[in-house]
Amino acid sequence: MTAQWSTAQFPAHRQFAAWRDICEAGYYPLHAHSQKDPAEPFRAGFHIHDLGDYTVVDLAADGSELVRRAQDRAPDTTDTCHLLLMLDSGAQIDFGRRPTIEVEANSVLLFDPNESFRFAPFGTWRHRVIRLPRALANSWIAPKHRNEGILTVSPRSGVGALLAGAMQASTRPIGTVAPQAADITARMLCELLSFGVAETAQATHAAAGAVRGARLDRARRIIERRLGEADLTPAMVATELRISLRAMHMLFEPTGRSFTQYLVMRRTERAAGELREPSAAGRTIADIAFAAGFADLTTFHRTFRRQMGLTPGDYRAAAATQRRDEP
Repeated sequence: MTAQWSTAQFPAHRQFAAWRDICEAGYYPLHAHSQKDPAEPFRAGFHIHDLGDYTVVDLAADGSELVRRAQDRAPDTTDTCHLLLMLDSGAQIDFGRRPTIEVEANSVLLFDPNESFRFAPFGTWRHRVIRLPRALANSWIAPKHRNEGILTVSPRSGVGALLAGAMQASTRPIGTVAPQAADITARMLCELLSFGVAETAQATHAAAGAVRGARLDRARRIIERRLGEADLTPAMVATELRISLRAMHMLFEPTGRSFTQYLVMRRTERAAGELREPSAAGRTIADIAFAAGFADLTTFHRTFRRQMGLTPGDYRAAAATQRRDEP
């Protein structure tokens, strides 16, 4: 079964209102908000191919937001998910309680139609949507990704570009083929989707790791610059980095040392360097300890011996003896 609809059948000043009404009255209720004067001409339409277990929908519209509210979810009682190919433009998407995301043109999304969302495209948009049985999609998606509500595959990845191309090509004839062929096509797309999700997740993880590594390097440089400040705290470094205190602590978590442990280690190493330095022979141990950022001598002596294996005085004497014994 096929069906199609277009705003071209309405007077120009009524076109957006007609689009809004058809969106709200449809099988899958949505609320449309025009990005321009609603009285201006508005081009929009859709073409639906219903193949029983699968439904293929071609959608196109001038700039307009689509909103799926919590109260709109009740009419959709089918256990399905939607595979969406975004053509012509990217969009900003608020999905459920998740942070806002931005996706670019030719991205592919798999999402749960029972979630509320706001879809705000960057201008005129064109979509291809395939309604799939949830069981089919879940059979290809790794368990850790099944409950995320929305999955995105970037067209910048190799598999993502292949998936976008396959969706664009396969959804044209899918409405005219037998249900068995539609089933094969849907399974092929789900298999590509599973590889695309994994590839995108790996790329995202690698990018996040690079950002985390750069921030950790900056945090260490800040510590090095402010090492002599006895009152230096994680919160002070986090403020300079413009990240939360929790994020500050999480930067150091993979290193095996906490922020405080790293700070104390570097202060001890700086003090040890000064104690080995012949030019600092006239400085007292207390002066070196305070200059390195230690607030009291008891803590300094205890920490120094634990880390270096000698008291500060013995360490300085051993360094002087080593210098005299050198040829």
